[in-house]
Amino acid sequence: MNLAILSDIHAEFRQTKATTTDNVFNPFGTLVLPHRRDFENLNVDAFVIAGDIHTNSDIRQWLIDEIRNYYGIPVVTSMGNHDYWGREFPTPEQDVELIDIGGTTFACCTLWTSLDPVLDWSLTRGFSDFQYCHGATIEKWNAVHEAHREFIRNSGADVVVTHHPPSEKCVTSRFVGNPFNRFFVNNLDHLVADCGAKLWISGHVHSKHDFTIGDCRVIVNPLGYPHEFGMTGDVVIAKI
Repeated sequence: MNLAILSDIHAEFRQTKATTTDNVFNPFGTLVLPHRRDFENLNVDAFVIAGDIHTNSDIRQWLIDEIRNYYGIPVVTSMGNHDYWGREFPTPEQDVELIDIGGTTFACCTLWTSLDPVLDWSLTRGFSDFQYCHGATIEKWNAVHEAHREFIRNSGADVVVTHHPPSEKCVTSRFVGNPFNRFFVNNLDHLVADCGAKLWISGHVHSKHDFTIGDCRVIVNPLGYPHEFGMTGDVVIAKI
């Protein structure tokens, strides 16, 4: 199975209509994705988008449907933190999904990180998710983290799709030692190595990563904000 991989589309920041050619797919605003023939030439079987698609849930679903209909293949997603902005912070049981596509199983969830109720309390006052996700608290955040971690551990999935990365290897050099890293990445290398998945796809950090832990390949391929990587979503193709 060949997977096209992308995350962090952030379509809410791409409202202005792009000027495009027949060689690309422009589903929304300035968002530009590869033409369907590129996917056909690469025999892509599914498109995985690891969260942060649009803050408006109706537009988010509409965009997923547009992408699915254009390429004619399944679109597998996880919820990103921005996808919850303006909504209630999720419950532990919410938005976890086990999907089977042609015998390949995908475990999908956000995988919020683990926070220290004492050390991280003051940081929450300056962190956007605690302002824009209604009712967010450290206790709720950690409860969802624990539920998602156990969901993945027990899923038996071939592919894990989360928004928050599973490993501190996804911290770039300029952010090493930053106390806010605990809001962005997990320290779950042992879970990556032991869960049995062949591939783990995530996003959130807006930096590109491709490495292995044990027998599991970890890929982060964000589009990010318009000023970071431009307007075109350069997908990564991975075989599972």
